[in-house]
Amino acid sequence: MKRAFLFLVTLLSTLVADTRPGWCQDTANAQQKGNTLPYHVGLTVSFGAGLSYWKTGLFTEKNQELQISPGGGIGLGLMLNAPLQGNWLLGNEFNYQFTSFTPQAENVEGHFTHLNYLISLKHAFQFKEDPLAIVVGAGLDLSINGKYDFDARKLPDGAHNLYNYKTSLGPSVHVEYLAWFDRNSLGGLIGLRYTYMKYHLDQLSSNGQDVALTEEIKSSLPSKLLTPDGSGIDLYVSLMYSF
Repeated sequence: MKRAFLFLVTLLSTLVADTRPGWCQDTANAQQKGNTLPYHVGLTVSFGAGLSYWKTGLFTEKNQELQISPGGGIGLGLMLNAPLQGNWLLGNEFNYQFTSFTPQAENVEGHFTHLNYLISLKHAFQFKEDPLAIVVGAGLDLSINGKYDFDARKLPDGAHNLYNYKTSLGPSVHVEYLAWFDRNSLGGLIGLRYTYMKYHLDQLSSNGQDVALTEEIKSSLPSKLLTPDGSGIDLYVSLMYSF
């Protein structure tokens, strides 16, 4: 997967570096028409659903079992799209995502959090003579600092366990609707993204004490804690500034 990441970065660098006179002239002419793809930067909010959940074995007073997914959840981020050749775009996004127990409980807390850097190659299908486009793309998601925080200290013999996961890499595909109206003005974007992600446990602590991940400890943990599936589908909205 890391080789795929390097290949994508190399491909995008080649596209950015291409300065053929014919293409530059075409771009300049198109800019005069006012309907070329601009640079745009935006603040993004996402809402998603994980494709895999794990059950905690704990129940609410209404006999509902607490569960959590490392995928989906709520995300906050910053997006930057840069035009390449023709209708191609280089997409970049940094975001922070978190999920929590469903349903919520008063005496137990659980969260899965992680940071993401997403790089993608996008192609825009522009509306004729309108600053609107349908955008499809694919890329890679680098997930950093994945952490599952499980705090059950309010329960008898309960503990506060922290599960830290290795940096992970996974593919993603998406489709977006983009409206930029005019340069040096606000616009918007709404998109739907699927991401495949697999995590691997790196460190474990309980009540502030590190726990060595021996084979005995690993064999006592469920597979969904050792190698959780963080895949998910996210709906995201971005307020963009075009320039």
